[in-house]
Amino acid sequence: MIKRSFCAVAIIIAVLTAFSFSACIKTAKENPLKNYDGGFTVTYIDVGEGDSIYFNFPNGKTMLIDTGKASETNLRRILGYSGSSLDYLIITNVNTDHLGNSVEVLKNVTVRNAFVPKVVYSEYYPIYEQIIDKLNSMGAVVKYSDNTVSFSEGGVNVYFLSPDKSGIVDSAIDDFNLAENPTEKQKNNISPIIFMEYNGVKFMFESDADSSQEQVAIHKARYFGEGITLQSISDVDFLKVAHHGANDGTSEDFLSVVKPKNAIISVGAENTYSHPSARVIQRLTDTNSDINIYRTDVYGSIRVNVSASGTISMCTTKN
Repeated sequence: MIKRSFCAVAIIIAVLTAFSFSACIKTAKENPLKNYDGGFTVTYIDVGEGDSIYFNFPNGKTMLIDTGKASETNLRRILGYSGSSLDYLIITNVNTDHLGNSVEVLKNVTVRNAFVPKVVYSEYYPIYEQIIDKLNSMGAVVKYSDNTVSFSEGGVNVYFLSPDKSGIVDSAIDDFNLAENPTEKQKNNISPIIFMEYNGVKFMFESDADSSQEQVAIHKARYFGEGITLQSISDVDFLKVAHHGANDGTSEDFLSVVKPKNAIISVGAENTYSHPSARVIQRLTDTNSDINIYRTDVYGSIRVNVSASGTISMCTTKN
């Protein structure tokens, strides 16, 4: 088992790689998201060039961040779809590699609470509009994502660090909604950067946010933390790298604050964007020469479990 002593984690992971991977493959055939030891499980699902992350909270509650592209089979296999339910659904932005499979999911899965980006002209984003209609029809509590959102579930503390809420100067939400034809950058930057902590183990999720929103996250922690500080978001155990490893995020400034020990990159094999950027990989290793980098195109779906006793276990479905 991998102890919460991260000075030894890299060595232990390297030594136990074959054991961990085979155990994950075996488990995946039976129940890929079995919640070991009553702890907190995070599964970074291999959805190719897209995002989808599934959570088991210690109290049995569940959450999904994004759904990947349309007809994503790995997500279907994990959720089981028919008769399934989610306590929380977070849709981070309007890009199809993040919400493209959401309508299919919502045909079969009941959602109790949802966080979505504020989209004023939703008619230009038909999938988003369908998502809102389905959530409303099933009676889900729907709220907008911004950096005023926080909640706790089963001992897991969840904080949205960006974007600034609508009405704040230079808010990425207003920048997106006031644009006549939003750019890809504007679409990406409505993505929330989310920080979670359980039993002293820290997770950061960046979706498609770029360096400007990383600055918003740092500013939030420095001046308006409301439960978090720069110190509390430092030495992050698992960083979900921004925008599939694109060069516009995972900046030096952000990395100098969060100082990740492990990095997860959700990326498609042989993608046409040259993700992840070699410069991002260099920035990660410059920040921490001992960092472990896990790519879904190489390792498949990646599961991290933090037990109630604080023990960390990790496995993947490939290699």
